[in-house]
Amino acid sequence: MGMGLIISSLGRSFLLFFSLVWVTEALDQAKYFNVRNYGAVEGGEADNSKAFLEAWKEACQWKGRARVVVPRGTFKLYPVIFSGPCNGPIAFLIEGTLRASIDPSTFSTDSWINFRYINQLVVTGGGTLDGQGASAWHLNNCKTNPQCQALPIASNFTFQDLFMDDVLNPITIDQEYCPNPPCHQQTSSNVQISDVTYKNIWGTSSSEVAVSLRCSKSRPCKNVVLDIIKLSPSNPRERLSSFCFYAKGASYGLQAPPSCL
Repeated sequence: MGMGLIISSLGRSFLLFFSLVWVTEALDQAKYFNVRNYGAVEGGEADNSKAFLEAWKEACQWKGRARVVVPRGTFKLYPVIFSGPCNGPIAFLIEGTLRASIDPSTFSTDSWINFRYINQLVVTGGGTLDGQGASAWHLNNCKTNPQCQALPIASNFTFQDLFMDDVLNPITIDQEYCPNPPCHQQTSSNVQISDVTYKNIWGTSSSEVAVSLRCSKSRPCKNVVLDIIKLSPSNPRERLSSFCFYAKGASYGLQAPPSCL
């Protein structure tokens, strides 16, 4: 009789435990919000920002893990702001291509895709952000317009608390960037970069040079700070390294790969 009560009690305890585990796992499952279900159309010239914002709004209001999904395909997207705070962790999963507008009148600010006031945001998916930058190059008449002011300095940037998942060049400054190769006999950049901080950056790098600070010969980078960098190779058989070129600064805390500053 006593043994039967014990077995019965154990059975109820196991059932209760199993039920709690099932409920916990069910609550932990993410809810997906596919932009197609909100009217987004791929391949055309129509702006899909309204559909994207509707998907974002419902995902942000979801009390649990939410995923905004951009499926495979190319979606035209005008400048958009995704605002929080949200009711739970949220991810923006880009599997397709987001293509910016080439009409300058559609840009009321200097940004294209903007995330604001969000905690625990994850942007992932392996898709493509096509800003169509080449379409705006002809609008740059700085060489012929005497009223166009130079950009002598870029300063006070902070990149903090970022997780990298199999990212190519996770930490990089490239003042030898060639937007339209081949670029022969490039002159040194006249832009002075200073006061740039990378703090608490962790995750995995798909490139062997995980930290690359390639600055201008004529105007070296100043006061670049690496503060707690924890990067490991996506391929366990590789070893990560850092590269500095005319970069001046300091490093603090754990540095993986070893700092070149």
